[in-house]
Amino acid sequence: MKYIISKELEEQKCSGDIKNKQRFYCKHGKAHFTCRCHNHWTSHYSWCMIDLKKRKICRKYYQECKKCSAKALPVFSKEVMEKMIKRAVESFLVRSGKKAATERRRVESTKQGKGEHDTGKCEMCRERGKSCNRC
Repeated sequence: MKYIISKELEEQKCSGDIKNKQRFYCKHGKAHFTCRCHNHWTSHYSWCMIDLKKRKICRKYYQECKKCSAKALPVFSKEVMEKMIKRAVESFLVRSGKKAATERRRVESTKQGKGEHDTGKCEMCRERGKSCNRC
C-alpha cells in the first residue's frame, strides 16, 4: 500500500507538503467480510482511514456479523484500494487548494441488495451518529 500511495502522490506532484491537519482521509469501497462463524458478506460501504503523511492504511472500520454479532474487518481488493487512495489524494488536493472541487453527482443504484444497511452493526455509523451511506 505504501508504494501505491507514494506513486499517486508523486503523480500529482504533492509528495512532500502534507501537513498534520490534512493527513487523514476516510474513504469507502466494496469489501468482503468473513466472520469466525464462517458467515460471508460484502458491503459497498466498507470504510478505511488513509494516512497520506505516513503513506499507510491506519484503520479499517469493522462491521458486525448478523448471525453471531462478532466483529469482522474488511478485506479490500487491490483495485478497490487503488481507487480509494486516488480519491483520498484528490480530496487532499482540493482541501489544500491545489485543485478545484468537482461537483459530485449522486447516482442511484439500480442493483437490488440483499437488505438495508444496518447502522447498528457498522462502526462508522456509530462513530458519526448517522448512516454512513448518506454522505
